[in-house]
Amino acid sequence: MRFFKKRRNNVTTAAMIGTTLEYYDMSLYGFMAPLLVSVFLPTFDPINALLITFILTPISIIVRPFGAFIIGKIGDKHGRKKALVISITGMAIATGLIGLLPTYHTAGFVAPTLFIILRSMQGFFVAGEYNGGAIFVLEHTKNRKGFISGVYCMYTVVGILSAAAIATLVSYLTKYLPNTYWRIPYIFGFLTGVLGLYIRKCITESPEFLKYEGESEVSVKHIISKYKTILILIGIASFFSALYCLPTILMNSLLPFATPYKLSTIMAINTSTTILYMLLLPVFGHIADKLSLNRSMSIASIIILLSSYPLISLISYQKLEYIIIMKSCFAIITAWFIAPFHAWAQSMFHTKERYTAISFGYSIGSQIGGLMVPFSLWVWKNTGSLVAIYAILMFFATIALISLFYENRAQKHE
Repeated sequence: MRFFKKRRNNVTTAAMIGTTLEYYDMSLYGFMAPLLVSVFLPTFDPINALLITFILTPISIIVRPFGAFIIGKIGDKHGRKKALVISITGMAIATGLIGLLPTYHTAGFVAPTLFIILRSMQGFFVAGEYNGGAIFVLEHTKNRKGFISGVYCMYTVVGILSAAAIATLVSYLTKYLPNTYWRIPYIFGFLTGVLGLYIRKCITESPEFLKYEGESEVSVKHIISKYKTILILIGIASFFSALYCLPTILMNSLLPFATPYKLSTIMAINTSTTILYMLLLPVFGHIADKLSLNRSMSIASIIILLSSYPLISLISYQKLEYIIIMKSCFAIITAWFIAPFHAWAQSMFHTKERYTAISFGYSIGSQIGGLMVPFSLWVWKNTGSLVAIYAILMFFATIALISLFYENRAQKHE
C-alpha cells in the first residue's frame, strides 16, 4: 500500500515539475516585455510599444480557446498524459524559436510579426496545459483537494518566479552582456521544455480517466449544453487573470513610467512579492478545505472590492515602501482567491468532459481578464489616472461574486 501511495506522489510531483518548466516559458514575456520593446519596436515611444505588444498578442483571444478545445478534446478522448506531452512539446519549440528571431534592426516589421505568431503559438499550447496539469494532479488525489490545488499553483509560480529571476538578472547585466542578451532566457526556456518533456513521458495516466476510458466520446453539442456552468467558469477565470496580471505584468510595465524608480528596482520588488505569493498558495488552499472552496474565494473577492482603491492609490505617493506594501497586499489577496481555483473548477464537471470544458472556459476568461493590461496602460498614458485599474478590478470582483453565488446555489439545488 505504501508503495502505491509513494508511486502516486511521484507521478503528481513529476506532473507539477513539468508544469513548472512550461510556465517558465509562458511567463517570460510578462517580465521581459519592457526589455523586448527595444528589440522588436525600437522606433516607437516606450509606452506605445508596450501597448502594441499587449494589444496584438491577445490575437490569442481566438487562438487560446481554439488550442484549449483541441488539446482538451485530446485529453478527454486519449488521456491526460498525451495532451500534456503535446502541450509541452509545442511550448518548447515556440520558446526556442523566439530565442532565434531576427531583431527589428535586421528584419524590420518582419521581426515583431514573427514574435507575435510565436507568442500566439505559445498561447495555443499553454491553453491546454495549465488546467490540464491541474486536472491530472487532482485526479490522483482523493482528499484535501483545495490544498493540492494550492500546491499545484505553487509549482506554476516556481516557473513564473524563475522567469522573473532570470529577467531581473538580465535587466541588471544588460550593460555587460552582448546585444543578443535577450535571447539567453528563451534558449534556456527551450532546454527546460525538453527536460519537462522527458519528465512527462515518464508519468502514468490518471486513474480517474482510466475508469471511464473507452466510453462514448463527449460531443461538442454536449459541451455547448453546459453553457451556464462554462459562463460561471469564464466569470471566475476573468477575475483570476486580472488578479494575476495586476501585480506582475501590469505593474512591471507601468511603475517604471509612473514612479521615479528604475525597471530593475521594480523587477526586484516583483520577485520578492512573487515569493510571498508562492508560499501562501498552499496555506490558502488548506484554508479553503476548511471553509469550503466557494466560501474562501468569495471572501477574497469581497476583500478586493473593498481594498483595490486604497491599495492602488498608494502608487500616487511615489514612495518605494508604499509600492512594496501595495504589491505585498495584492500578493496575499491573489493567493487567497487563486489557491483553490482548480479544485473548485474540477468539481463542476464530469471526468469525461472536464479537460475540454475547463480549458475552454478558462482560456476565454483569462483573455478577457488579461485585457486590463493594455486598457489600463492606455488610460494612464492619456489621462495620468490610475482609476481604470481599480475600476476594472472592482468590475471583475463583482462578476466573480455573482458567479460564485450562482454556482453555490446550483450545487445546493443538485
